Amino acid sequence: MTLEEENSVSQVGNRVDNEPQMEMGEVLREVLLRAKDDGRITCGVYRSAHKLDMDPDHVMLCIHADSSQEDVALHIHFTLMEAFCTENYIRLFKVDGHEQLAKLLGDMKHKSNMATADDNSPVEEAPRISTEDCVCLLVEYPKEMDATTTALLEFYQSHIQMGPFPHIKLAE
Repeated sequence: MTLEEENSVSQVGNRVDNEPQMEMGEVLREVLLRAKDDGRITCGVYRSAHKLDMDPDHVMLCIHADSSQEDVALHIHFTLMEAFCTENYIRLFKVDGHEQLAKLLGDMKHKSNMATADDNSPVEEAPRISTEDCVCLLVEYPKEMDATTTALLEFYQSHIQMGPFPHIKLAE
């Protein structure tokens, strides 16, 4: 590959028009669905902050939903989490609205750290996630990287130089 060919390939990969964002919306959707099936998602600002404090090395992505609400406390939490993610090399994406994330994650329950009974059944069932919990998500690394996850991480790497955090329109 010549230098000219390399430059044309990298320019195509760095386009900012809406079509690649729509494709990345599908990719992000697939990554989230697989992570949901594998139990690798942490939902909610406080649970996410706790996970980042206790085990940041296993966090692959942090996702913040742009909220139209003017919640000062949420804004402060997001600002602190964004700084933490930047400092710890955790990829952070912003998506449109937490309602779409709530629809996508649907019947998911919070991870339960509760004790189990002697027959390995949980003592108390973990609560379902609420729509408000979907303003902030953490996704842990998968056991094996697949092409979809790799594409999302490459998208992040190519777009982080254009702005602080890539913004993706989540596909429905």
